[in-house]
Amino acid sequence: MPNRSKKKSLNSLRIDRDGITKRRRSPRFNSRYLESALKKRRIEEAAEEELRELDPEIDCLVSDSSLDADGDGDFILKIPGRPGKPANTWNLVYGHRAVRRMNGLAVGFTVPCDEPGCPDRLIVLNGKGQEVPGITRKPLKPPVCHIVPWAALETELIQKESQAKKRLRDDFRKAVCWEPTNLQPGHAACNLRGVKTTAQTVTATEAKAARQVIAKVEQDYATKKQSIWAG
Repeated sequence: MPNRSKKKSLNSLRIDRDGITKRRRSPRFNSRYLESALKKRRIEEAAEEELRELDPEIDCLVSDSSLDADGDGDFILKIPGRPGKPANTWNLVYGHRAVRRMNGLAVGFTVPCDEPGCPDRLIVLNGKGQEVPGITRKPLKPPVCHIVPWAALETELIQKESQAKKRLRDDFRKAVCWEPTNLQPGHAACNLRGVKTTAQTVTATEAKAARQVIAKVEQDYATKKQSIWAG
């Protein structure tokens, strides 16, 4: 019977990644550590499931302009394990927005939605950069959308660490996550409607694209003569 390899869950890959830095410690310590990590993760997953029932939009990356004085938006991090955004990310992605005028007066902005399958193709923003009309009762800035999903990027990063038996620097992982060429504007509804990729559903095309993003950031580090490895 042919061997059928199964993809590991992202949680299992994360545990393997943590094991890279724990390998010199005693098996007893590693056992306690893994049991504790698994128990914590089960609690987190139960809490996340409860939140999804209360708020169907929980997985939508949104922003709250009232929390960021520079108007870039404070993105609410909904995906476990994903690094926080660098400063000015929203302005970087939405910097090409065009002024919207009514009767000769500037009343806001417009910017194309680059999410696949968008029925409107144009995001309408008010003067504060908030989407109108939005999908939430409180006006919010539209999300920064990933072209290659974070799940695909993280899976490839963990595989890279596993092969090298080293741990990547946190700032390198963050740079990969928020590589500007992998970000695009999109309606909050389009972002929510998109298929959510997981470690088990990453396609070969997504994996290849993720490796290309990682290679680009790695080349940027090499140009600056910076190591991508911790320690």
